[in-house]
Amino acid sequence: MRPNSSLPSGISERIRPVHVFGLGVAYLCLAWFISYLGDVHNVLALTDRLINRGAERPFMWYYLFTEGSPTEMLQWAYLAATVILCGVLIGRLGERGYRLPAQFFVLMAAGTGIMLMEDAGNLRHRVKFYIRLTFGDTMALGIAVELVIYALLGALMVYALVRFWRYPWRHRETRHYMIAGYSLYAVAAIASATRHFGDWYDHAGEWLLRAWGLWEPFTALFIPTDVGRPIGFYIMDFLIEESIELLAASALCAAVYAYLREFSRNPGIAVLDREE
Repeated sequence: MRPNSSLPSGISERIRPVHVFGLGVAYLCLAWFISYLGDVHNVLALTDRLINRGAERPFMWYYLFTEGSPTEMLQWAYLAATVILCGVLIGRLGERGYRLPAQFFVLMAAGTGIMLMEDAGNLRHRVKFYIRLTFGDTMALGIAVELVIYALLGALMVYALVRFWRYPWRHRETRHYMIAGYSLYAVAAIASATRHFGDWYDHAGEWLLRAWGLWEPFTALFIPTDVGRPIGFYIMDFLIEESIELLAASALCAAVYAYLREFSRNPGIAVLDREE
């Protein structure tokens, strides 16, 4: 039984996990819509304004989804909020002596914190640079380094799920968001680590642009100078990959919030049946 239907300690009844996740979805819908209006239809002369200001990549999607863009900043905010929510849960679980579920959220907080540092600081790119500088600048080595780094970064969270899965799994809403968050991050990590294998990001992005009927107009305006990758690469690396990562971060945050919200109502979810 639930001892109290209200949520204590300032947790709002009005803010539900679907709202936490929905904020990320709403932002992506808005960002994609703005990109569609500006880059496809040149609404308010957005594309012309970028061209007149000397932009070599005069697209709204490029600047909304590039590194350090509003999309990445929102993702960082979600990851930081997840760490904070985990901290609150750790304290509340510890107060009641629920040691095992608390350990899950300790590992969750540590893994999410590392993900935040990696995403904000591009740690894997720095490590890859020095390793390739030392052992040779080969494509295979770069892919291997990124795969190893992603595996190490995800190890804490994967271990947490394997070791303590029964605790978050007991609450259906937490379980659904956690499955979504883990799955989406796995897709983004594998795709990012292998993006240079056969230059499949280039080809996939080109295929998408051709399918959307935007290949010719977009390539006519796109000038790759510093990195030298074709436009298809950036469609995948920015528009697609960053969208997936934001959905993943918002799902993880919603999962932790869902568990905190339910635990505040019903502390019994932190106890397995065999422990009762």
